[in-house]
Amino acid sequence: MTKDYEQFVENIKRITGIDLSLYKEAQMKRRLTSLYEKKAFALLMSILWLLKRIKRIWMNFWIA
Repeated sequence: MTKDYEQFVENIKRITGIDLSLYKEAQMKRRLTSLYEKKAFALLMSILWLLKRIKRIWMNFWIA
């Protein structure tokens, strides 16, 4: 597992509670690559940034 992918998996679990390490790495990488290519994401970490932003917005919505 590459360091970037490991960090991505750890952050996804921390943010969403979804443990991507339970899935086959090669298959998950193919699906993630397909997702960000279709959605014009340049890097895998762009997805992570987006999820953090959504979580922050969602939490502000419920706190306000």
